[in-house]
Amino acid sequence: MIKIRYKLAIFMLFSTLLIIIAASLYITTNLTGKPSFIFRGPNNVTVILNFSMPEFPSDVALLKIDKLNYSEAEAIHIARNLFNLTGELSVRYLNWGIAVGNEIHTVEFYYCGAVNYLVPYSCLPIPATLPSKSEARAIAERFLEKLKSYGLLPKNPKVKIEFQGVEPDIRSSMYGVITLEVSFRAYYGEMPFYGGSDDIAIIIGDEGKILGFYGMWREVKEVGKVGITVGVEEAIKRLASEHGLRSNLSKITIKQIRLAYWVGVIDRTSKYLPPIYLFEAEVIYANGSKGRAKLWIPATEIQPP
Repeated sequence: MIKIRYKLAIFMLFSTLLIIIAASLYITTNLTGKPSFIFRGPNNVTVILNFSMPEFPSDVALLKIDKLNYSEAEAIHIARNLFNLTGELSVRYLNWGIAVGNEIHTVEFYYCGAVNYLVPYSCLPIPATLPSKSEARAIAERFLEKLKSYGLLPKNPKVKIEFQGVEPDIRSSMYGVITLEVSFRAYYGEMPFYGGSDDIAIIIGDEGKILGFYGMWREVKEVGKVGITVGVEEAIKRLASEHGLRSNLSKITIKQIRLAYWVGVIDRTSKYLPPIYLFEAEVIYANGSKGRAKLWIPATEIQPP
């Protein structure tokens, strides 16, 4: 009798455990959707997706770079009145745009719409009395409004410039941090601009002075649609071969996937901003070190006309 009761108790305990495990699996499946996607590529580079395979539209807006032309008088006027360049100014016409400067400072106006200005490190006040992060953001946003008044912000109403953060600039000295970098990012609708020259940042130094500006956006116009011909699963697999091997990675754990527009190195030959898959990931390198990274794969194989 005791043995029967003991066996019955064991059976009931085992049945309860099975119910708990089944419920746990049911809850996990319903919270995360599809099971995790794991792919092992060349040299055992592992790519892991711990959430449902996302779905994306079949096409997005095709963006063409709208070329701008600055006159000498216009460029000099902006350099003097907005960026406070003084003295005799020279003008240089380059492959990618026009540069206006004196012996120390230069403002660069790109045909694609981007603008660039930076005070040389040797001219920075040391030590520096810096504003708070909230004050730095307010200074930067007021400067963006000035840029708008001079017609330098993107004119396409679908292009938005959104605040990202305030961090100490990478340049430092024996006196500590001497500048703050207020960063922004350009978006076309919900898709960010991302690439080799996508910086939008205002460098703020002693007493809140503007010491540098990177406005690496693009003036664009929508000229139709472009198909998303690379599937997201294929793009994930390509991470292993294209980024894993090139960056010497052993493991890529994807945290976010979104569509973005690639803004590459500025040159006069670039005509369009192609769509890409932009991955935010935690990575482990072959030497065991860990980090976070943004990786990308083309989202289309269609070449615009």
